[in-house]
Amino acid sequence: MNGINKLGSIQLSMSFLITIIISITLLVGGIALIKNFYTSAVETQQKLDERTQQRLAELLNEGQQLAIPFGQQTIERGEGYVFGLGILNIGDEASFVVEVAVSTVFDDADKEVPTDVVNNLINPTSWLLYDNTPQVIGKNEQRVVSILAEIPKDAPSGLYNFNVKVLNAGQPYDKIQKIRVKVT
Repeated sequence: MNGINKLGSIQLSMSFLITIIISITLLVGGIALIKNFYTSAVETQQKLDERTQQRLAELLNEGQQLAIPFGQQTIERGEGYVFGLGILNIGDEASFVVEVAVSTVFDDADKEVPTDVVNNLINPTSWLLYDNTPQVIGKNEQRVVSILAEIPKDAPSGLYNFNVKVLNAGQPYDKIQKIRVKVT
């Protein structure tokens, strides 16, 4: 009877030890994942280069409510580029939301790809990373939103056009902006 108790105690101790090891492993994995996301976000912001920042400031200071300088880029498969979207709030303090959707896609022969094929081919949320949460911008203040375009390695070559809409209280704020990505 005493030997069975000792065996049960050892099994219980081993189970507890294994549970602790698994918990620590999951904790370390979670911390590493969060660090990876944070590092990626910081690098994305740094990639919005000085030239783009300067051009955005010029366009917004000229009175444009929305601006995307250098809105057309050639990007190789597996590579990325950070577009900058500038927002100038000319009204009272308000909440703005950015939305991006596929407009049109042209293949290498400059033929438009049908919408049903595009919907199966491309998922803009996986290609374009940006902050789509409401952003409060004060009266006459400017905000720059980074839009990271990461092209999958298996993406077909062609010209991908995206509509960038900024909404204020659910209504479009100024004209739709365009991002054009030529995949090579």
